[in-house]
Amino acid sequence: MRNLSVLSYNRHSLPEGKRAAYGVALDVDTNVTYVVTERSLASGGADIEIWQMPVGEDSTPIATLTPEAVPKFEAAHQLVSFTFLAESRQLVVILASGDIAVLDADNVSESSELDIIGSVEPGVKVASWSPDQSQLVLVNGHDQLLVMTKDFDVQFEGPLRPSDLGQEKHTALGWGSKQTQFHGSLGKAAAATEPSNTGQGGIDKPSPDDDNNPRVSWRGDGAFFVVSSLDPRGPGSSVRRLRFYSSDPLVHLSTSEYTPGLEGVLAWRPSGGLIASTQRFGYEGGGVGRQGRHDVVFFERCGLRRGEFGVRGCVSMGNPESDASAGPWGYKVKELLWNTDSSILALWIEHASGDSVQLWTTGNYHWYLKQKIVPHGTSLRYTSVMWHPEDALRLICTTTHLVEDRAIVWETCASSSVSADSSGCVAVVDGSSILLTPFKLQNVPPPMSSFKIDLNSIVTPSHLAFSADSRSLAMVRPDGLVQVWDLVIRTGTKGKIAEPKVTWEGSLANGRDRIDDLICPRQIALSGSSVVVLGSGPDGLHDILHITSLRNPELITLQVPRFGRLIGDSYYQDSAGQIYSIKNQELVRLGGFPRFCAYGEAIATLCGELFVGLDSSGKLVTCALDPGAGPQLNEISHSVNSFALASGFLMYTTTAHEIKFVSADSLFSGLGETERSLWEARRVERGSRIVIPVPSTASVVLQLPRGNLETINPRPLVLASVRADVEKRDFRKAFLACRKHRIDLHVLVDYAPAVFTNDPSQFVDQVPEVDYLNLFLTGLGQSKRDVQEITNICDKLRTELEQRGLAQYIQSILTAHVVKNPPDVESALRVLHTLRESEPGTVEDAVKYIIFLVDGDQLFNTALGMYDFSLVLMIAQQSQKVSIEVGFVRHYLTVEIQDPREYLPFLRELRAFETFYQRFRINDYLGRRELALANLKLAGEPFPIGFREPHM
Repeated sequence: MRNLSVLSYNRHSLPEGKRAAYGVALDVDTNVTYVVTERSLASGGADIEIWQMPVGEDSTPIATLTPEAVPKFEAAHQLVSFTFLAESRQLVVILASGDIAVLDADNVSESSELDIIGSVEPGVKVASWSPDQSQLVLVNGHDQLLVMTKDFDVQFEGPLRPSDLGQEKHTALGWGSKQTQFHGSLGKAAAATEPSNTGQGGIDKPSPDDDNNPRVSWRGDGAFFVVSSLDPRGPGSSVRRLRFYSSDPLVHLSTSEYTPGLEGVLAWRPSGGLIASTQRFGYEGGGVGRQGRHDVVFFERCGLRRGEFGVRGCVSMGNPESDASAGPWGYKVKELLWNTDSSILALWIEHASGDSVQLWTTGNYHWYLKQKIVPHGTSLRYTSVMWHPEDALRLICTTTHLVEDRAIVWETCASSSVSADSSGCVAVVDGSSILLTPFKLQNVPPPMSSFKIDLNSIVTPSHLAFSADSRSLAMVRPDGLVQVWDLVIRTGTKGKIAEPKVTWEGSLANGRDRIDDLICPRQIALSGSSVVVLGSGPDGLHDILHITSLRNPELITLQVPRFGRLIGDSYYQDSAGQIYSIKNQELVRLGGFPRFCAYGEAIATLCGELFVGLDSSGKLVTCALDPGAGPQLNEISHSVNSFALASGFLMYTTTAHEIKFVSADSLFSGLGETERSLWEARRVERGSRIVIPVPSTASVVLQLPRGNLETINPRPLVLASVRADVEKRDFRKAFLACRKHRIDLHVLVDYAPAVFTNDPSQFVDQVPEVDYLNLFLTGLGQSKRDVQEITNICDKLRTELEQRGLAQYIQSILTAHVVKNPPDVESALRVLHTLRESEPGTVEDAVKYIIFLVDGDQLFNTALGMYDFSLVLMIAQQSQKVSIEVGFVRHYLTVEIQDPREYLPFLRELRAFETFYQRFRINDYLGRRELALANLKLAGEPFPIGFREPHM
């Protein structure tokens, strides 16, 4: 449930003139950018220029080449490929005329010249280097496929369209085919019907958007590559086919299945799973389907189709602004590009009114349109788009005179978890829709949501942010338009869960239609009654903060250090990690992180302000600002992938698949091994990330790599919730939380000892259920608390219950007696004796209950020692098993009594004796020798011979 937003925006400009940039090459070791341009000449030709753009410096030309040959086929421009070879440290330029030129990157000056080392005679239509830059695939002007080494030695030459289907051609066994299926009323005749092998209208024609050029794409490990080309299927008929090759040895492996309407764009996912292209439907000769339908389609390496998704967020068919370059539908897809870790698919789209780059991600088998990149400058067209070869979240685009370098960041747009009343709402961007789910109310798995906000059909938000109270949502678009929505989330009522409505809308300027001093708005925040937007300045030397009031047209513009990031709604972090407070139209330095952190949060605690940051390498750091001391920095962990703040805890997940909880107050001092050992941790599923903690439900929502959600209730959050409820004297809510999450109920005593030792009536008022009271008393008795403390609490609670009604709370009263250490069984039996006199109808159930608490032998013996034969008889009748010793004249015998015929004679014999002699026999049986002798003395003569003999 993460979105993509722009972390930083940087641009390099080229001198004005009749030139246009058409390619970028990167030296990742020295962090230097090289740009190749074509400068139009008066003679009709073009010069090839290479420009060097070091970080923080102006662009300088380093080499020029004037091609003498011209392409022998129609080409949009001369440049075919521009690459930096890291091993040899050379820049390689391949032209449509066939020339291959190199330049030594370590020995360049303004007078350097490109060295033409060879030429492909028929010209070059397409050129593609392998990911490891060890091989080069070319298609020449005669439609021949060439494979070269990095030294430009030809390894293979063959036709672009071989007649065979490859070594791994498909073998159909009939399983799952139409001929083997049940056809119902259609009968077997349906099995004889051959599937259509032509496009719409019975013919095959390439898409009007197709440039008819071949394309080549490599798998990420360089083991395979795929070639896309138009294959003729008769007079005036052709269709695109994909052919898959292995690179070592170079073998044609397979050919894609017939796909009418397939277009020329092509991109092999670096992880190796899928090959992406596009398919048009509904036109004559295209795919059979709805007119205007346009899909991104996927193929496996064997050539079979594997899923698709529809292109969205483009100009619809019939747009009056449509021109020839954008095709009959008002737009066309020029390129598909995967980033290096295969997590993002970029679609370079040419609209009638300008270009854009859409960023798509997938989760739970759904494709989300997360971001829409547009040019910022005088030109509205891109001339090239590429991902950084190593940084998976860096996108580089060129216009005619600009190089735009954007760093992209994953982030979760979640409402604040500081307040216990937070709805726990998360917003997910999906094209022109914002999907929202309040996890406090319901857990809806993506790609579904509780409700959504539908925007303009071609608008994709640049950034979203919730207000501090979680009731409002702000959105900023690439053109600087801002909207604020009141979510109106309803709790505890039937009907719609929310009815969002726009409460404010406007640009970031005073009455102007668009802003001239802010480029690429990339972050928004709601600060009270103001909207704060962060973007880049026109000079490229500063970032701009626009602060707009929602109540009046006042606009404040503030210059800040560039490449920074907002933290919350009131703080700014610069590129060095320094943190500033935004107050009174100026920045006030507070402290800082050791390095820049792309992810930051701030929270106010009783100890001061706490800032938490996570950098791109997974290091989690905190900066605590205590008013009475200086900033306190702490390195928390070096392997973190997500974090959140809630309920007084910093929680984070690690690459070791754990979630850990750190008390926020402990971060205001230095952390040692002792403090770290107190952090609670629990295992989570591999790759889990925190989506949002919900304090009101003491839960944390996690998202797993495949996209599904899991809600857990960590013990620290539950205990914090219980403590807060007890402090508010909401004992019932605290009790139910402990019961639900299997927390020892005696923790309630820890959080409110005075209530239970002095006046437990508050607790009984809120928790009057007998079963709940029994559960509490049992947990208290099994705890490791002081024995005297347990006794005092049990006595206080028992007294309160006796006052409320002996019969109603008899079970809890009995429990209060027997959970003591040692159990006060005799007092419990006295309660039964009292109950028998006042409520004889309920005593039987009470006896059954106490038998489950105390061993039957102990109850039988205790009742016998009280000389209450009716109670003894009742216990013996209800007990499943009682062991007694029956005495005879010469010996004693242990008997397990289950049948009245066995224990009744024993009781009848005892009752037949005179009172003191009876008590003597009972105490002797129970082993109470002193009482036995005392009662024997009171019994007088005759002295029992049967007793004298065994005790001599």
